[in-house]
Amino acid sequence: MHSSDKENDIQKLKVGESKTLKRKLASLSTIQSKEAGNCVENIQENADHEAIAGDLRADLRKLKQAYETLSSNKDKEISAPFAVEDFLLNKLLRMDKENAGLLKLKEVEAEQANEAAQKLQRTVEELQVAVRYNDDEIGRLRAEAGPLKIKEVEAAQANKAVQKLQQNVGELQKAVRNKDKKIGKLRVDAGLLVD
Repeated sequence: MHSSDKENDIQKLKVGESKTLKRKLASLSTIQSKEAGNCVENIQENADHEAIAGDLRADLRKLKQAYETLSSNKDKEISAPFAVEDFLLNKLLRMDKENAGLLKLKEVEAEQANEAAQKLQRTVEELQVAVRYNDDEIGRLRAEAGPLKIKEVEAAQANKAVQKLQQNVGELQKAVRNKDKKIGKLRVDAGLLVD
């Protein structure tokens, strides 16, 4: 129960107690006026009324305490499910926030992964273009190398021929020197004879 309900119930009990006491006092004053001569009875009745009022007050206190206990127990019974509900709601909200954070993190990671994949795709395409260019260049160089090989072979043959000619020239020069020596020797021998 709410505290305002408790206060209303307590107020009603107080009002009821007050009315009861007023009625008793009114009846007491009526009794006193009728029996003015009998003071002892009035005092006795007054003492009885005070005892009854004391008993009523004690009963009222007990009822108030019982009411407060019941009200407190009811509040606990009512507030316990609300406390559980609040706890679960708070936990759900926390989980929702955590999940939203994780979702945002995963979205960022996915975006980064997409960007990396696109960059990798561009790199692969650039490499494929470079490979095609290199294949074309290799084909062109092979095409150019064919005549160069022929020229290389011709150059090698020409080098061999030049070496052979140089060797022949060397041999001829040696033969010419030998001949020159023989001619010189023959001249020396002929000059001796002429003299």
